[in-house]
Amino acid sequence: MTSSTTTSVRPADRLSPPLMHVFRAAHRDRREQARETARRQTLAREGGTPEAERKTRPQRAPINEQELKAEVEHDVAALMNHVSMDSTIDLSSFARVRGSILNYGFPDLANRTMDELEARDLHGEIIAVLKQYEPRLIPGSVRVTRDRSPEALQEIRYIVDGHLLCQPLNVPIEFVAKFEETTGKLHLTRR
Repeated sequence: MTSSTTTSVRPADRLSPPLMHVFRAAHRDRREQARETARRQTLAREGGTPEAERKTRPQRAPINEQELKAEVEHDVAALMNHVSMDSTIDLSSFARVRGSILNYGFPDLANRTMDELEARDLHGEIIAVLKQYEPRLIPGSVRVTRDRSPEALQEIRYIVDGHLLCQPLNVPIEFVAKFEETTGKLHLTRR
């Protein structure tokens, strides 16, 4: 099945990873190497024989769909839980700052009451922030709808779905964005 924004992806397909994946993987590899070195030193001190050395993975290795979605979920959750600069400083005279990385994040929700949040639908704000700061999501593919399911009646919860711009195939992704009253943050989970 093929459409203009997505093609079905089999779980075994390998996709081009986001750039940040390389840095996160290198950080994980470095931690693993440090643990392995410490384990070998302890083993050598105690008179044991170390195992053969493991090979590290290549730096820009392809990742599967689940790994890619986990990377994007991590980044989108960080985006939604950073408070944008224009929540605290009036940037109306600074259009370039308002559209730059200096204003990275989501508008502050902590100072809004539940009634204000109910009256003012957040779906437009979610779409605008994702369009501005998450280039891996194809802008025209992002849809945000209020979750009206029975389990969401007592919560402010949105379903966010879209398509990731990937090589060789675009990948569908879906999140649940739930407003946490106690923290004033949006909690994101992949669906």
